[in-house]
Amino acid sequence: MGYAIMRTKKLKTMGAVGGAGGHNSRTRETPNADPEKLHLNRRLVGTDQPLVAQVKNHIKQADAKLNKNSPPAFEVLLTASPESMKNITDKKDLGKWVSANIDWLKKNYGNNLITVDLHRDEKTPHLHAIVCPVVARFDKRANKEINRVTCKEYLDGRGKLSALQDSYAQAMKPFALDRGVKKSKATHTEVREWYAIQQRVAVSAKKTIKVPAKPEPIKPKIFETPSAFGKRMRESFFTQLAPDLDLLVKTARDQQRVLLDTQRQLEIERQRVSDEVHYDRERNLSLLGTVYDKLKQTEQTATQQSEKIKAQETELHAVSWKLSATEEENQKLRKNLAPRQSPSGPSR
Repeated sequence: MGYAIMRTKKLKTMGAVGGAGGHNSRTRETPNADPEKLHLNRRLVGTDQPLVAQVKNHIKQADAKLNKNSPPAFEVLLTASPESMKNITDKKDLGKWVSANIDWLKKNYGNNLITVDLHRDEKTPHLHAIVCPVVARFDKRANKEINRVTCKEYLDGRGKLSALQDSYAQAMKPFALDRGVKKSKATHTEVREWYAIQQRVAVSAKKTIKVPAKPEPIKPKIFETPSAFGKRMRESFFTQLAPDLDLLVKTARDQQRVLLDTQRQLEIERQRVSDEVHYDRERNLSLLGTVYDKLKQTEQTATQQSEKIKAQETELHAVSWKLSATEEENQKLRKNLAPRQSPSGPSR
C-alpha cells in the first residue's frame, strides 16, 4: 500500500504569493520540469490572471482585513508516493484521483480556494492548491463580525494539522493510499516514531533466550525393539526441548515483526524526507526566480534611467550650443548698432 502525501506552506508575503504563482503557472523557468510535457499541465480551479491579482481580488470582494504580519495565503501540495502515483496513472485513474482531491479541497476551504494546478511535467504527478484564508471573526470594538485573512483557522496547532491529515487520508482510501505515521514529530534529524521502534528492538534483543540443555540420555529397556526405543527417545527429547524451542520461535517471530515494522517506518521516513526535499527545492527555486526577476527588473530600470540621463545631457549640450550661438549673434548686433565716431574726433 502506498501513502497519501499532503503538505502545507504559508506564503507570508505577496512576493511569496507571486513566486508560487509563477511556479504553478510555469511563467518562469522550472529546471526540474520537462518542457515536452508542459502541455499536460492543467489549471483546474481559478483564472489565468496573475495569482497576486486573484488573491487581492478575493480579499477585496470579501471586504476582509489583512494585518501587516498576516500571511495572505497558503499553499497545499497533494500527491502520493511515486510508485502509487505511477499505478494510479497506469490504471487510468488519474482523473478520478484529481476529482477526489478537488472535492476534498472544496469541502475544506470552500470559496477560499483560489487556484488548483495539476503538474504532470515533473517526475511524479501532483497538485498545487492556493488558499486565501478569509474567516469571519467577531470584533469586540466594532461589536460585529469582520472578515479577516488568517491562517490560524486552518494551520495553527498540531491538532488541526493532524485532523487535516486524517481527513485527507480518508478521502484517498479508494485509491489504496494510507496515512503516514500519526503524531510523528518528524524532522530531517529527529523522528519520534523511529526512536520508539528502536526501543522495541532493544527490548526484544534483551529478552533472555535460554539455550536448550543437553537432553538426559535414555537407555534401552530389556526386550525393547529398536523402533520402540527410537520412538521413546524422540518423545523424551521433544518433551525436554519443547519449552525452550517455543521461546526461541516466539522470540524469532517478535524480532521478525520488529524488523518488518522498522523497514516499513524507514520507507515512510525516506519517502517523507524525499518529498520534503523535493518540495523545498521547488519553493527555493521559485524564490530564486522571484529574486532574479526583481534584479532583472532593477537592472532594466537602471538602464532606462541611464538612457534618460544621457538624452538629457545631449539636450543640455544642444541648448548650451544654441545659447552660445545666440550670444555671438547678440554681440555682432550690438557692434553694428553702436554709433560710429570719426577719426578726427567729435565735431564742434
